[in-house]
Amino acid sequence: IAKYIEDHVNNHITFVMDQNDYQTAKIPTAEISNALLVSKDGLIKKFGDKARAFIALFSTSATDANRGFNTLFDFNEANARPLIDIGEYLYLSNQYKLSESIYESPVHWIRDDDNYKNDASKHRGDFLENSIAHDLLKVFGKNHVFPNAIVRRSKSEIGAEADALIIYGEFLLVIQAKSKRLTLEARAVDTEKLENDFRDAVQSAYDQAIKFIELVLDGHAVETVSGELKTFKFLTRPFPIVVLSDHFPALTNFAHHMVKLREGYFPAIFDIFFLDTLLTLI
Repeated sequence: IAKYIEDHVNNHITFVMDQNDYQTAKIPTAEISNALLVSKDGLIKKFGDKARAFIALFSTSATDANRGFNTLFDFNEANARPLIDIGEYLYLSNQYKLSESIYESPVHWIRDDDNYKNDASKHRGDFLENSIAHDLLKVFGKNHVFPNAIVRRSKSEIGAEADALIIYGEFLLVIQAKSKRLTLEARAVDTEKLENDFRDAVQSAYDQAIKFIELVLDGHAVETVSGELKTFKFLTRPFPIVVLSDHFPALTNFAHHMVKLREGYFPAIFDIFFLDTLLTLI
């Protein structure tokens, strides 16, 4: 349905541009605005009840919305439901916002379900870890990649865990995955919320990776998911890596300024999308 709406708008804008010499003449504003309109009846005729459900989920009333929007950091309904309902028509001013909402919204719907949100959070974390391991194994092979590895201080005490461990030559790469999302307040540049989100998503994962690295370099054995113990005596180049499940705006810049680094342990921090692209190129 979203693709149909976007194609409808694009075709109408193209028609308007073709009907006017946009390089030398000013196109009437009304023509552009009309090109952004989509008939609700037309959608319902084509998609039936699915269109009604789609409109209910992704449209915002033009006259009765955002009553709680009083400050810069408040939730903006138009971001989550970017189709503006003006009666017989829907107004789409930003195609990107519609695609973004379709991607982002299900997570919030799940979080609103008290009976399922904890399971959803676990599934989200498991999927991230499994996806990382799957991609790493394709590149480095099973002899070099150890998913969900642990280091024990004693038989009964786990000293540290790694979501994925790569041993390649003298290199020790410890990967910690985090499915923590950036909150709406942080996206609106609420400094305190941004710092809290960054600490929960990145700093904690970095600290966990360092803890794992230090135990391995001290000679503690690594226990694999099969229970096998492995000791690595030749590792001299450790690298902590943090992989996030979602795009984190300006991640590299924030990491440079906000991560409290341990001397000698400069991290690589990126999202699962970048990791997938990087491993594909490798």
